[in-house]
Amino acid sequence: MARLNAQKKLMVQLPVDGRISLFTKDKLASPFGLGWVPSNDAPMGGKSTIDIKLADAGPDGSNDVAAVNVVATIRPGFAYPWAGLAFLPGKQAMEATDLSAANTLKFKVKGDGKQYSVGISVEGSYIPISVRFTAPEEWKEISIPFSQFKGMDPSIITLIAFNAGPQPGEYRFQIADIRLLKE
Repeated sequence: MARLNAQKKLMVQLPVDGRISLFTKDKLASPFGLGWVPSNDAPMGGKSTIDIKLADAGPDGSNDVAAVNVVATIRPGFAYPWAGLAFLPGKQAMEATDLSAANTLKFKVKGDGKQYSVGISVEGSYIPISVRFTAPEEWKEISIPFSQFKGMDPSIITLIAFNAGPQPGEYRFQIADIRLLKE
């Protein structure tokens, strides 16, 4: 019974448009949680690096929806090297948050044509459940139903990350208009 009460307490009200990326020149903001942060394998002894900056323009050259440039260098040094951009939906790092009001993750991306992953971490596991995507040269909207994240429980999400890796090398992509939706 206590478990159910804890989950109810951490349920968040999603924005009407579902947008969880509120990027500005001053902040990588979000409508709830701790927001967006650079993420890499350094805490695990890895040597990958990440640089995140606001892009000059959003999808299709507009300034209506801001985008961020993500530049990652993946280096050997950890069994599964990564670097990217992570969203922390809780009020504190790795706090389980009930995002079951949504069943789909959508975002716009463009980049170097390489493969990336969206990883969702849940309470009780340090290994994210991941789905691969390609960052094409032109802006593209990607839609991933939660059902593609095999075994993921949306009521206990601790992190959503967009990562380069594990192959060593340089990676570049832009991401914008990240949304959690009920479809």
